[in-house]
This record gives sequence, C-alpha cells and structure tokens, in this order.
Amino acid sequence: MVDQPLFILGSCDFSAEECEQLLRPLRSRQAPEIHFKKLRRSGRGQNRVIELFQSNLVTPERFKAQVFHKRFMLLTKLVDELAIYAFTLRCAINVVWRLATISITTATAPLASQRQAVSEDKLVDRAI
Repeated sequence: MVDQPLFILGSCDFSAEECEQLLRPLRSRQAPEIHFKKLRRSGRGQNRVIELFQSNLVTPERFKAQVFHKRFMLLTKLVDELAIYAFTLRCAINVVWRLATISITTATAPLASQRQAVSEDKLVDRAI
C-alpha cells in the first residue's frame, strides 16, 4: 500500500449542455454510465479521454482544486459536519418556535379580540 498523505478536492463549472457536449463522445451503447476504469483499458477509450481534455471548454479557469493534508482534512470535515448539524438544529428549533408562536397567536386571537371588546364597553360605560 502506498502512503498518500494528501487529499485533493476538485470541482468544475459547466452548464448541463456543456457537460452533455463533453461527455457525449465518452458514452457507448453498451454501458449507460461512463467509467474511467473501462475507458483506460482500450486505446479507443484512452483517445476519447484525451479528446475530452483537449476540448475548447476545458480551461484552467473552469477548474478549482484544493489540496489538504489528510490529518487536517479529517478535522476540517468533522468541524464542518458539526457546524452543519448545529445550524440545522438551530433552524429546526427556530421553525418549531415560529410554528408554536403562530399557533399560540392563532389560538388566543379570539380571546384578545373579546378582551378588547370588553375594554371598549367599559370605556363607553365610563364615558356615559
């Protein structure tokens, strides 16, 4: 086993139409999905991958990559997952709180309007 201490996260920015245009030459009638391990086995598959990378759409500006040391990536991933969990939990609590507030407001609205009517009657009685 080879020690690989680095983790590389890569991403690209293509529209759905551009993706289809790039992947069309890699597709075959026999396999609905594209797998590099299958393409690399034949000279024809290798040529298709080379054509993909030679496309005018494939430019350095369309790709981003980050390199992480795996020890630090694990910590980063853990913190990221905890932050997402805390944010989700906070949002869920806010949603429940708002729903409870709406329910209480809706349930007590008739009582509040009755209290207001009684108070107005008292004011009218006092004025008379």
